[in-house]
Amino acid sequence: MTRSLWLPGADRSSHYFGDDYPGLSQKSIDKLVAHSTETDKRWGCPGYQGGATAPTITVNPWPGYQQTWQHFPANTSARALLNPTWTPVSENKDDVAQVEIIGYSEPNLGKARGCYLPDLPLEGLEYVARILRWYHDEWGVRLVRPATWPWYRVSNEAAFREARMSSGEYDRYAGVLAHLHVSGNEHRDVAIDIDRLLSIANGRAGSGAGHTTPPPVSAGGTSHTVPEEDIVASIEDLERIVRQQVDRGAKNIVAKIASEVWDDYRTPTKRSPIGLLQQAAGLTEAVRAAIREEVANLPEGGTVTEATIETALRNVFGSLGTTPGGAE
Repeated sequence: MTRSLWLPGADRSSHYFGDDYPGLSQKSIDKLVAHSTETDKRWGCPGYQGGATAPTITVNPWPGYQQTWQHFPANTSARALLNPTWTPVSENKDDVAQVEIIGYSEPNLGKARGCYLPDLPLEGLEYVARILRWYHDEWGVRLVRPATWPWYRVSNEAAFREARMSSGEYDRYAGVLAHLHVSGNEHRDVAIDIDRLLSIANGRAGSGAGHTTPPPVSAGGTSHTVPEEDIVASIEDLERIVRQQVDRGAKNIVAKIASEVWDDYRTPTKRSPIGLLQQAAGLTEAVRAAIREEVANLPEGGTVTEATIETALRNVFGSLGTTPGGAE
């Protein structure tokens, strides 16, 4: 193992955050946590609040859009996990690297936009698998997975409770895992055909072509409702964003976020207000759904103003019982 710090071919300039968030240089990497961005393949790399919530690597695996961004050196602690003070481990710094996969674990929106990660074709799985293989070859990450890997809004509550690790289990684990497994966290991504992905990473590219691994579902049946835990996690995400803005000395938190969205909106990409809000806030699906409802009538063109985006954000914060105010 050479323990290279840089993934070959990855963009290390346009979304590199290692200077602003130097992090911890971990002596070893024994875990690779996979996330889903819950964003459209056409929107490119999320902004991650200027790096405050960034993973190690972001990958867009969809044919025609394939690109990889590296945000930190391979062994530098990333920032995409919650790291609560009540857990005895530091989730972001426990010899772990993190990969965000562009696409959706949420099935309805993912299928409507052609970005549902369980439907990722072979070419896309191969594009993700090369990152897993690189971490295996360079850092010795085992190409194995936990016993259970439930899918969001497909598997039931019992399956997710079973999958979530304790702090000790997380600390001892070595291999590939998902955000849904990590101790101290509530998110339920990533839904992906993990067995086929690992088979490809292990060099068995032809194995199981056209097969989708069924998600594990406990005997209690299937749940299609939004679990209460997801709503709680969404509010926690909002509060985390508020704290980050306070730490940066923002005089008005919502206006600060709206300004960032507006700056992005004026770029030549002209992405939709919904997409920009998703990228700017980095929220869970429950909050994204609230944002989509609030901005459903906003136009796609240049008549969108910073004021209308700020109003939408204030409505979303208020509807979730978290109304940020000013901060000196």
